[in-house]
Amino acid sequence: MEYRVLEDAAVNENFELMSKILSGDVKLTLSQTAASVEATDAAAGPSYEIGIRLEDADGNLHEWYNGKVTLAVAETSDVVGAAITVSPVAGSYAMDGGTYEATVTLSESAWEADNTATLTVTAKVCGFNASATFVVTVVADAG
Repeated sequence: MEYRVLEDAAVNENFELMSKILSGDVKLTLSQTAASVEATDAAAGPSYEIGIRLEDADGNLHEWYNGKVTLAVAETSDVVGAAITVSPVAGSYAMDGGTYEATVTLSESAWEADNTATLTVTAKVCGFNASATFVVTVVADAG
């Protein structure tokens, strides 16, 4: 997209980011996308801090964005009591300057090898969908 260059570099950068978002150049990135944990350690209820960013394809943060991001969780365990939680609870929340943070926690339960727990993050920005996932995989104890 072409636009007139202005004297204020920050304004020009904002126009560049806005033109990218309007053309669909938007993605969600997470500070980590996967983790594995041994079954014994999973039973202790580990937590994972997840940083969420709305970026363009070049990795530039959409700092102007304060819209909604939606958090959803799922797990594949058949073990009674095994569950994944996210803080804040699953739902939609306003990003702040294109960023958000969530904490994923496994329940203190008897997890089994090959169980998974997934956080899915989605956003709809100017009509374009973006999503990212974080998956914890429980593995058999090494010892």
